[in-house]
Amino acid sequence: MSFEETLNVSRALLLVCTNGVMDEVADSMLCTLKPLSSILFKPFQSYSDGFFRASTVFTAPIAYTILSIDHLLQSLFYAIKGLYLLAFSDREDADKSFVLAKETLFTTAVLTCCIIPSIFFNLADLGGAGINLIREISSPATVSP
Repeated sequence: MSFEETLNVSRALLLVCTNGVMDEVADSMLCTLKPLSSILFKPFQSYSDGFFRASTVFTAPIAYTILSIDHLLQSLFYAIKGLYLLAFSDREDADKSFVLAKETLFTTAVLTCCIIPSIFFNLADLGGAGINLIREISSPATVSP
């Protein structure tokens, strides 16, 4: 596995392990167009699920900030590499580097825009899941005839 592949895997793990429901919300809003009601307010599955959801309120903004800085530095690297290639080497390779710089800069903007909303979505999901858990506990058990 190359160094770049290792970085991509570690970035994906950081997102999956720390961001809670915000990744599903962003995916729903940008790609799959699933209704938010199918993502938010799912009841807790276990004690560890409740702890995980509570921790994502704090870890998601930190993870998004780290990834934003990472992508910003990566974009800067590609831009400098493109300038170097433009000055001393092939124009086609320079164009590829500039395209990569533009793409990673766009990713930086998207990740930066997710920092603040992640707090509110994870808080709302935590509260809604708690309310749904209380409803499940307090509702009388239905007995089938």
